[in-house]
Amino acid sequence: MKNDSCNITQPSSAHRSRAFTARVKSLVGTTILALSLVAPALADSPGPQNAPRQDPLLALLQNIYWRAFYGEITLPTDRNGNTAIGNLVFMRLPNAPGDGTPGVTNLTLKADESFFVPLWNLLGNSYNDGTSDPVFDLNIFLTLDFKLTLDGVTLIDRRNLMEHYSQFPFVPPIPYNFPPATAFIRLQGISELHGPLSPGKHVLHLDAKNTDIADLFGLTFEYHNTWNLTVQP
Repeated sequence: MKNDSCNITQPSSAHRSRAFTARVKSLVGTTILALSLVAPALADSPGPQNAPRQDPLLALLQNIYWRAFYGEITLPTDRNGNTAIGNLVFMRLPNAPGDGTPGVTNLTLKADESFFVPLWNLLGNSYNDGTSDPVFDLNIFLTLDFKLTLDGVTLIDRRNLMEHYSQFPFVPPIPYNFPPATAFIRLQGISELHGPLSPGKHVLHLDAKNTDIADLFGLTFEYHNTWNLTVQP
């Protein structure tokens, strides 16, 4: 698949237009067919009880991202070495362990490239004794201490956090040979899809931490991640 076979354009904005959404859906739909992924199981799975209506597009992009991340599928790259489909970049994550240690990564984009990035996610496992992780309580996400900014302007915080939430089973599961874990079977998480940025320097910054540890085995996952973006004309 050639990277320039399908193009996505949108004004630089945190709000996605219908035309932009339709173009991304068309693009990832073609990818799903090419990679023989099971789209209905990814995008149309019901969320947890009382969850806000989910965005099927974010679920599709999450699915593609993590299958590529764990090497189950191979995606093209753009001229700057970013994983991309057409001019939609799947941005790499900073190397951050989730213990609050800041992570930084530098990327170069073209001015016509949109980007997608997972932000705070829980991937459920199956295990070699036949058990699997339960669906995590929605309260974990509802109570996240969360803020994503672009050039200092807030894109996501608690007020609109659940508009960026996805939950779906991986069908088929993503193999993960790390005993006792055998596969990833489910994703619950927050992500962002954003249109092209103006040429120049930009900074995307995330501060995120779960405050509900009782529903997460007593664990805390805290991120302070920065993406330094250089956008070429």
